[in-house]
Amino acid sequence: MLDVKVNQDELNREIRHLLARMPAKLREPVVKKLAFDVLQDVQVGIYTGGFGNPRRVDTGRYVGGWRMAQADLGMGSVDTLGALPGDGYAVVTTTIGKTVAVLTNAVEYASYVEYGTTNMKAGNHVAVALQRAGDDAYQVVTELMRKTWKD
Repeated sequence: MLDVKVNQDELNREIRHLLARMPAKLREPVVKKLAFDVLQDVQVGIYTGGFGNPRRVDTGRYVGGWRMAQADLGMGSVDTLGALPGDGYAVVTTTIGKTVAVLTNAVEYASYVEYGTTNMKAGNHVAVALQRAGDDAYQVVTELMRKTWKD
């Protein structure tokens, strides 16, 4: 099982700062958008070896688990590539003004794909996707706030 939780102090601090300045009605859409971007980048890294990651097999339960999480975000229907129920999911919660997305790939070999083994180089697909999401967070928040202020 592989749970994805951002634990990078600088990234968290910047996102908290941006979310604190944004209207409450935008928090959930922003967090969902960033979570969706993470899932997209994970899959691009797996399929293409993009972002400096090693390419992996582009079908199967592992990718299907990430696609199941993507579907949970309500961002369109996806082909889950034969993933089993519970192989992947996403949960977005808001409590006391804090909105959090937890993306989970519960396929039993998920941690091996991400962190590697003695015979396989670490994929780092999730780690790189999280870094890219942090780099894009300011742009996403600014764009959503601009759209909201126009409406």
